[in-house]
Amino acid sequence: MKKLFLLFLVLFFNIRSFSQQFTVHLLPRYSSGFTMPLSYRLVSGQSFTSPELVWKNEGFLVSPNGTESPNNFRNDGFGLDVMFKLTNENSGNAWGGILGFYRQTHIQSTQIPTFSFKSFTLDRFVNIFRQTGIQAGLRREFGFKNNGSTGYFMQMSAMYSFNVEGQYDNRGVWENLKSGGQTYLENGTGVSYVASNPQTSNLTIAPEIGVVFKGLIGVELSLSYQQSLGNPLSTERFSYYQSNRISGIEETDVSPKSIWLNLRIPIKVYTHKKRPPVVYRQEPPQRIPEPQQRRPEPPQQRFQNLCITVRDKATQKPVGGAKILFDGKVYYTDRDGKVQLSDLRIGQKGFFDIQAQNYRGGNIDFEAIAQTGCQPLNINLTFVQPPPSVIINGKVLKKGESIALNAIQFEQSKSDLLLDGKTELNKVIDLMRKYPSLSIELSGHTSSFKEDTQEDYQANMELSQDRAEACKTFIVSQLRGSENRIKTIGYGPNKPIVPNVSEENRKKNRRVELKIESL
Repeated sequence: MKKLFLLFLVLFFNIRSFSQQFTVHLLPRYSSGFTMPLSYRLVSGQSFTSPELVWKNEGFLVSPNGTESPNNFRNDGFGLDVMFKLTNENSGNAWGGILGFYRQTHIQSTQIPTFSFKSFTLDRFVNIFRQTGIQAGLRREFGFKNNGSTGYFMQMSAMYSFNVEGQYDNRGVWENLKSGGQTYLENGTGVSYVASNPQTSNLTIAPEIGVVFKGLIGVELSLSYQQSLGNPLSTERFSYYQSNRISGIEETDVSPKSIWLNLRIPIKVYTHKKRPPVVYRQEPPQRIPEPQQRRPEPPQQRFQNLCITVRDKATQKPVGGAKILFDGKVYYTDRDGKVQLSDLRIGQKGFFDIQAQNYRGGNIDFEAIAQTGCQPLNINLTFVQPPPSVIINGKVLKKGESIALNAIQFEQSKSDLLLDGKTELNKVIDLMRKYPSLSIELSGHTSSFKEDTQEDYQANMELSQDRAEACKTFIVSQLRGSENRIKTIGYGPNKPIVPNVSEENRKKNRRVELKIESL
């Protein structure tokens, strides 16, 4: 007992010997990252699942009854923390306690053998679930000695999710995790899954390291790993059918193991300073230090080159001739799959669009980091077998065939896209994103009266061209790099599909048609 008392006195007088500052901060937080892919156990038959690491899910959700709807989510989250911090003003080090609220969205994607279902081509299952809860943690900050503007911190948090929800159908509604299953089976081929043991709450721990930048508006950047404790959120069993027979059964435990990049904006709401006691004594005369000549600092590196290597995801062979669109310029990889972006500003963040024939392309995020030599960036592309035909609105189209996009309608004498038209064009965008080698022609058509003059005829020709261009402009705004894959032409009133004898027929003639140019 006497030893504990002496230890308390030592700590007390040590704390009193330097200045203390107590502050309270609000920390709005945004997080973006990856949830670890699912790990499957083979129950019987052959394995058929291929888990993949994804940051976001963009596409359409297909329900067992054959309906579809847009389903776009990112692996991200947001929160609001309160931090109580005690800072040693002499050393700049600090201890802090964290309390807060958070909401996170998790995405786990699994590729499965491609099969046809109700005119759709299905190739993956996607788990999308959301956690809402509270967080408590302890933080240690250091590195702010001599009033420095940059420091570091380590933090350990416990996070309790009191509400766990998932996406189950195409209504876009979040529901509590539940037991049950769904079956996608057609012509004896397909998959079914059953979920069991759902959890409505979850406990995780999250170690975290980060850097703090002080200034007029402070910023915190950190990297954290989130690990679930206890039981998984649910257990899912998948069965794969071929010719009405089960060829494989696999199980997995859904668990939110994830890595997050966190951005916080500290907002100081309260400050209290405690000064050490004043001791009066005669001080010896202080020597005035002689001014020292500052050594010139070496020049800081301002620019960095980015060396990109593009390979086939499955074979790891280089992909030559891949097109990269960046900052208004076009670059191509050489036969070894390599290309270099030069003179990027240090700290510059951005993305570039990559395209390669018969490969699934997309946007690639990057950040230029100062380092010796060229900064490497490896990109793996997924091979996509060129289709002999494509399906849109339930119709199979081959090269040279066309279809009227009936949902794209226009008011008379106008070329403005209506809402139903944009929804129809989103289907075309998904088709072009799925097949990077697909090229199309969009043709515009108008209605006409027999008594139209030459001026009316010319106006209709220009209006039909404007309608086709309006559709192309919308597609290009949603799908980068698709300009050269789309041709437009206006036929005016020259190709009516029904006689222009009524307003109903003229409405049908005011249309846009899609033609397959190449696959």
